[in-house]
Amino acid sequence: MSLDISTLYLVASLVAGMLGGLLLFFWRQERIAESAREIAAAGRELHKRVATFLEPYAKLGRQLNSAVNAYNQSAGSLDARVLPQLRRIEEAGAGSERPLSPIAAVETPARRFTAPELDEEAA
Repeated sequence: MSLDISTLYLVASLVAGMLGGLLLFFWRQERIAESAREIAAAGRELHKRVATFLEPYAKLGRQLNSAVNAYNQSAGSLDARVLPQLRRIEEAGAGSERPLSPIAAVETPARRFTAPELDEEAA
């Protein structure tokens, strides 16, 4: 069996094509794996940043609730103890020309998170 040049060229071309296709396949697979590693690294960094952000954010929520509670306590004291005395002073004719501004209690608490990852009581 003798092989002519065109047959050898055809076989060489097929082998080269297959090798090229395999190289392209493996290159694509490596590129996909590299992209997956980059996405995983970016995800880890994002997770770390959000965890860092949530620590002072949770503290801010606690302090906001504390401020609202302190405001409401002082508003209750003002309403129950100070304003009645000021009314007596006004009734006695010793008030100033400036009227007293009404103060309302703050009824809206800071929003509580429902996600289990952010629930301090579950942690």
